[in-house]
Amino acid sequence: MACHKSISLPDFDSSPWVISISKTKTEETRMTFINPFDGCFFDASLPGVEGKQCLQCFGDWLLIFDEGTRECFLVNITSYSKISLPPLLHPIDSLGGCALSSPTPPDCTVMFACSQDGRFVLHCRPGDKEWTKYDIDFQNDREDFVGTIFGSKGKMYVNTTYNCQCVVINTTSGSCLEKMVRWVENIGGATFFLGRNCVAVSSLAAGTQANCIYILLWSYDGMRLYSARLDERTISFSLLPAFADDLQNLSSCEDIWFKTYWAIPQSFKQEPTDYLGGSSSEFSRSNVSMEDEEQLVSLWSELPVELIELLVPKLSFVDYYHIRAVCKGWNLIGKPIQHAKIHPMLMSVYGRSGSLCRLFDPMVEKQYIVKDIMLSDGNWQTLHFSKCGWVLLTKGKRCICVVNPFSREVFKLPKMRHHLFNGIAFSSVPRCPNFVVLAIHKDPWQDSVDVMLWRDGDKRWTNYELPCDTPFSMTTNNPVFFDNEFYFLGVHGNLGVFNPDEVTWRVLDKPERVRDGAHDYGDRYCYLVDFKGDLIAIFRPYDASPIEMFKLDRSDMSWTKVLRLDDAVLFLDNWNATIRSSLEYGCCNRIYLPFMDYKEAEDRRVSVFYDLEHGKYKPELYGATEPINCIWVEPNFNGHL
Repeated sequence: MACHKSISLPDFDSSPWVISISKTKTEETRMTFINPFDGCFFDASLPGVEGKQCLQCFGDWLLIFDEGTRECFLVNITSYSKISLPPLLHPIDSLGGCALSSPTPPDCTVMFACSQDGRFVLHCRPGDKEWTKYDIDFQNDREDFVGTIFGSKGKMYVNTTYNCQCVVINTTSGSCLEKMVRWVENIGGATFFLGRNCVAVSSLAAGTQANCIYILLWSYDGMRLYSARLDERTISFSLLPAFADDLQNLSSCEDIWFKTYWAIPQSFKQEPTDYLGGSSSEFSRSNVSMEDEEQLVSLWSELPVELIELLVPKLSFVDYYHIRAVCKGWNLIGKPIQHAKIHPMLMSVYGRSGSLCRLFDPMVEKQYIVKDIMLSDGNWQTLHFSKCGWVLLTKGKRCICVVNPFSREVFKLPKMRHHLFNGIAFSSVPRCPNFVVLAIHKDPWQDSVDVMLWRDGDKRWTNYELPCDTPFSMTTNNPVFFDNEFYFLGVHGNLGVFNPDEVTWRVLDKPERVRDGAHDYGDRYCYLVDFKGDLIAIFRPYDASPIEMFKLDRSDMSWTKVLRLDDAVLFLDNWNATIRSSLEYGCCNRIYLPFMDYKEAEDRRVSVFYDLEHGKYKPELYGATEPINCIWVEPNFNGHL
């Protein structure tokens, strides 16, 4: 529970802190300290900074600038130590990112990376009489600084716009350009704290979560703290309570973001914590074992197989494999897996290059780790679309295939020109006569749509650029194959249609827009789903606001608002919507989301859903964990169906 205090500066040895610097109505400088991990926050004052501008925070040091006198200095948050720097005569509004070459002033270099009035760095050391300007020759007109800068061991690493590279500047040898390097994907034993400033700490020394990134971002509902686990490939977020009052003044949101920093002193040390996260059940399709099998065989084998087969329709498909592994007699169960109870499961890949797969069953709230799914051949894969148990995924920059992870069938497609699309889908299961795969891209300002089309038997993709005279802002979600055409939902609630046989694109006059006030680039997740011959549009907010649904009345082509799903259960991820009859799942008026809430004390995961009956998310949406690369998929062990 959040608490609000007004006391002296905090004890920084216990936790990383977030510091927000703002002006009060009386123009006094207010510093708010927030512990993002326990919700406590309070206001404090720092001598010598009143009326001055904070340009950056480095650990527990603030870079302060006096606009009137051009004075510039470093001040320590905990010790109040002050280190004078040369007057900063360069226009402040043209300065880019800033960093220290060493975390222990005064033995450091302070550097700005600028690109607004040319590409250069501005740097000095404590004791210098003036700042030194050093122009950077990129030898590439397209390359530029993007503002992110990080210092370590006397060197500055400045991110650029070209091919995910960075410039390495040696501050001890005349600030010369040393080399170009690429960013790495794995941060190993480190913890990153990212926001307006960036801080990296050793997780072993600080007791933080290894291979984890904490990110501060301003969003619709306030300042969010995102936690990204790179090893587990999951992400979650919570709100920082200190900013709740500032939401009433939307004009100040940008100022709040630009004056909020991570404050992590060098003295931040504590005993290493245990690895966070609970254990998961492991499921191997080829070999499922049970503990103490020898002791149980004689007991369970006495039950007749015919009796066990009566239970198969009540079992999940994972329990089906477990029950066959109990004893040799039960392994002779004749009723096939298709008779077991199969739910849509949230599938996600993780591990190095996506070598492992998670399957989360929201109905029984169990998670399984699949080791022999054979989806990956060493390249990282991204899940995009699912239908009839088949999953469409991309690998690398151009490779694409359709995979049945349960029958382990792989249907490879020709390489694409690129993986840039708003939506992608296929019409039916692979090898069917009408199997068509379509990917489409359109920016709101374009008067055309880019379509990539592949039919079974084609040696390559066919690319089309089709005119789009009617304004249409396409969502970043997948289309629905409906009445032999692909239907696309616009962010405003209108429909676009692509006919694969005639290769035509059109925007329907009806239904009319139901969300005229939406931003052209979208302000929420938008979905289209076919249920019993009806098209249903779903609009899911980025925050915890209510989910809206509309059904298309085909008699007059108009949207009708849907308040209940008494005969259906809906499953949403970030790309797709899947809807099934509620009779199959024993519940209704639920919209399952790609989130789960981990109950550490009970070592179990709870599915997060939106309850249409009460208009609430259960459990709370904030703090729930989402796999970064996930999709809902229905297990299908018959690849041809």
